[in-house]
Amino acid sequence: MSQTTLGARVRARRNDLGLTLSQIAEMSGLSVPYISTIEQDRGNPTVAALQALAGALGWSIADLFSEGPSSERRGGTAPQSGAELEGAPPAQLDEGWLAGSLREPAVGAQGGGVGEWLRIDRADLLEWASSEGASLRLPELIRRLVEESTPAKTYVDFPAGTGALSGGWDGLVLCDSDHPFVPTGRSGWELSTERNSNRKAQRDYENRCEKISQEARADMAYVAVICRAWTGARDFAETQSAAGDFREVRAYNVDHLEAWLAHAPETTLWLREVIGKPVVGVEPLNGFWDRWLESTRVPLDAGVVLAGRDAATEQLRRLCEAGGVVTVGWDAPREEILVFIA
Repeated sequence: MSQTTLGARVRARRNDLGLTLSQIAEMSGLSVPYISTIEQDRGNPTVAALQALAGALGWSIADLFSEGPSSERRGGTAPQSGAELEGAPPAQLDEGWLAGSLREPAVGAQGGGVGEWLRIDRADLLEWASSEGASLRLPELIRRLVEESTPAKTYVDFPAGTGALSGGWDGLVLCDSDHPFVPTGRSGWELSTERNSNRKAQRDYENRCEKISQEARADMAYVAVICRAWTGARDFAETQSAAGDFREVRAYNVDHLEAWLAHAPETTLWLREVIGKPVVGVEPLNGFWDRWLESTRVPLDAGVVLAGRDAATEQLRRLCEAGGVVTVGWDAPREEILVFIA
């Protein structure tokens, strides 16, 4: 059976019941223009509005998103009250909509990196490093990169803003997984945007060696991050690693940050906002999810959105974890698909 849009299902159900827009509006407590907008698949109705509309149509909110003729879903007469449907089950889409819509990643398909058109390049980073306040925001940039790149259980502490002036390590990380930019185990991070990179790196390193016991350093990695050209980064890492003061020493310059950002889409979008180059129409899924939650009048959570979709959820998660490009196709409003994915 072909799939129809939410608006088409609402209009068909209303016609089946022989009700006018004015009658449905009176029964649901919604305005005629608002219901007309829903029937035309325009706008973004709230969950509370969908509950009221479903009640007026004699359906649960789940029926609004289910395929099949009305006789297959819920009885033939509309309720006599315009109140919201009490005890309505959470909004859900039948799992069938996802079947056949997710395609297995093709061999050689692009991985989870940032598209060329969206990337922040070396010149962008160097310009930002010279701007006012960049040194106080660099810890936030690194924190976001670490959090996006490592498992959720990773301990990450990078005081930003005025907190970056409090002394001590610029950042501490405890990660039990391997990552190209984040050492396994405990690591201390020193960050800077200073132009005299070699002198700054050496000063910070000697300061940490002086203040931290040899025993503690032996079980800890040292990471220096300087958002400048810092051509001596490789020599610094090799020299200090050979000294054996820390378990491991890494040094990242602006080129390393550019490469890291190329694999961190959420942080890239955030930084584009910071440097004044936002991307219209693109936002992180978690940002979309938070904004969508705030737009609903009835408190919701992921459990409500994913109710009854266990198989579809697991299928999407499996394909995303496999890497590559995953295409979700469905004849439904864009927001319905995005809410499920988010």
